[in-house]
Amino acid sequence: RVAPSAAEGELYRAISSRVREAAREATTAKRLALRSVQQLAGSSPWACAGTLARLGWDDLALRAACMSSSAKVEALVELLERVRSRGEKAVVFTQFRRTLEALRGILTGHGFDAAIYHGSLTRVEKDAAIARFAGDGSVLLSTEAAGEGRNLQFCHVMVNFDLPWNPMQIEQRLGRIHRIGQQHDVQLTNLVSCGTLEEHLIEVLQAKINLFELVVGELDMILGRLANELDFESLVFEQYIASRDDDEFATRLERIGDDLASARVAYLGTRERIDELVAAG
Repeated sequence: RVAPSAAEGELYRAISSRVREAAREATTAKRLALRSVQQLAGSSPWACAGTLARLGWDDLALRAACMSSSAKVEALVELLERVRSRGEKAVVFTQFRRTLEALRGILTGHGFDAAIYHGSLTRVEKDAAIARFAGDGSVLLSTEAAGEGRNLQFCHVMVNFDLPWNPMQIEQRLGRIHRIGQQHDVQLTNLVSCGTLEEHLIEVLQAKINLFELVVGELDMILGRLANELDFESLVFEQYIASRDDDEFATRLERIGDDLASARVAYLGTRERIDELVAAG
C-alpha cells in the first residue's frame, strides 16, 4: 500500500464525496459516468482530469490536472529501478490510456526504455511493442487489451499500477505472464493508495477467497455462484455510493466478502464430489 500525499488524499476524498452525492439521484447513464470517474481517481490524478471537466466539476478537474506528483508513481519508479538493477524486466498494467501515457513520459524521463501496448495499436505496432520489450526494453506499459495470446514468459515481474474492480480482470492480468512454461515465481506488486475504494476491495478479496492463490478458472466459478443480478463492478459501486462513509462501505464490502467465501466453499465442495466420482470410475 502506498500512502498518498496530503494533496492527493484530499483530492481523492473530494472526488468520492462529489460522486456519492451526485449518484444518489443520477440516471443510469450518469451513474456509469460517475463510476468511471471514481475508477479513474483510483488510478491517477491525470487520468480523471478530463472526465471531471466533462461532468462540469471544473474545480476538481483543475486540481487533478495541476497535480505535479503522485506517491504511486514515485513508488513505481523505485520498484522499477530495483528490477532494472537486477537486469530484469517488468510488465506494468493500468486500465486507462491517460495513465499509461503519463507513465510513459515519466519513466522515459528516468531513463527506462518503456514499450507501450494497448488496444488501439495496429497488429504491426503490437508486434513491434512486444519485440522491443523482449529485446532491449525494460518495461512494458500495458492496458487490459494487451497480451492476449502473447508469450510473456520471459518476464516474471508484474505491477498493477491500478486495480480493476472486477476480480476476473485481475486474474487475466496475472495470466499474461503466469502461464505454463514460466520458469520463475511471478513477483506481483499491487500499487494501491491508502484510503481508497481499491484498498478495501483488495483486502476483502485476499482475505475472503485468497484471490492471488486461486487456480485459473476457479474465480469464474466462485463469482458465478453469487446470488446477485448485478455484475461485480456494479455491485461494488452500488455499495460504495450507498455508504455514508468509508467505514460503512468497509462493512458492506465485508458482507460481499462473506458471500464470496461461502461461494468458494460451495464450489470446493462440488469439485471434491466430482473428483470422488471420477476416481470411483
